[in-house]
Amino acid sequence: MLKRFPETQKEQWDGSLYTPPTSVSSQEHDQIARKLDEWADTLAKSSFELPKLSHPLRPFWVTPATSSLPKFDIDAETRTYLPIVCVSASKQVQDGTERRSSGFSYIQGSGDDHELWGMGPSPQLFWQNKDALLTTNRPDLHDFVSSLVLSQTSSSSSTRGTRAPEGIAKISNRISITSLSEIDPAQLVTPPPSIAFVLIDEVAATTSNSADSVSPQAQDAETLLKNQPSPGDTSSPRMPTQILKFEIPGGKKSQTYFLHSVLPTSLHFIGRKLSQGFNIIISCPSAKDLSVGVALGAISQFFDDSGTYIEGSGVNRNMTKQSIRTRLEWIIASCPRANPSRTTLKRVNEYLLTAEHLRR
Repeated sequence: MLKRFPETQKEQWDGSLYTPPTSVSSQEHDQIARKLDEWADTLAKSSFELPKLSHPLRPFWVTPATSSLPKFDIDAETRTYLPIVCVSASKQVQDGTERRSSGFSYIQGSGDDHELWGMGPSPQLFWQNKDALLTTNRPDLHDFVSSLVLSQTSSSSSTRGTRAPEGIAKISNRISITSLSEIDPAQLVTPPPSIAFVLIDEVAATTSNSADSVSPQAQDAETLLKNQPSPGDTSSPRMPTQILKFEIPGGKKSQTYFLHSVLPTSLHFIGRKLSQGFNIIISCPSAKDLSVGVALGAISQFFDDSGTYIEGSGVNRNMTKQSIRTRLEWIIASCPRANPSRTTLKRVNEYLLTAEHLRR
């Protein structure tokens, strides 16, 4: 606050770090405190619109080990801070690891990296199937979770919502993000004249469409366009030219497809449609990850640092990690649910900043 609003009365602003001594050692506290100024500088220099707060924020933690809830001064005239209550279901254990009788080990804090090991189930899906998950034999667990996630995706696709796509305000809503379940099916049959769609769905691998049977690098745009028959084929309807649809296998191989097939094909499609005056809706099952990655790549390539569209078929040649990070801030500011995984962000940076022959 002092960096973004220097007129703030410094002597009335307590910028000290407060951590629970029972959970955070003095050494860790000091390590965090030394980084505060750096983090504050990063936030102050970001593109986020920050509210001018009346008091500094102060965190309070509630965990399974908490014996009494914190008490706060509710009088606006006498309070000196705004409390932020952080609730954690994680049990604190000695040395950070506890072996359970079921054969699994509880690793304190591993929930922070759930996208690396969780395989995609939502919290609701976990609790609905908790007993089955906890009693499944370990060799069968991977396939069981995959089948649950696939059923979750199919269910969400069949249950259409009414939430409108979230446009990126910084670029005048030329690109929007939504989930597959929130798209009106009628729009895919007869798309609005000024809108183009990029649809990214994750499907279970089969013998005819598996991550191991087809090389992602060898797939071209025609392979990835679902229901695109050859010119002489009249057996099935041609998908409207305003729609680009991907069906990629879920799991570990999906990021390889994302880098070598989804990004190059979708960005070429988006660039062409933007130059023709279309607005773009990008969709994936969650509206949090892959669709955000494609939107980030498109905004980085086709919009300058002020959010202005680069006319014609021009491409931004001045991309850096910082400029890409700023554009991610634009997305998050307009789409609060956007939460791309670190792997997706790494792939976008690799695609935009690395020569094609060096991409892995």
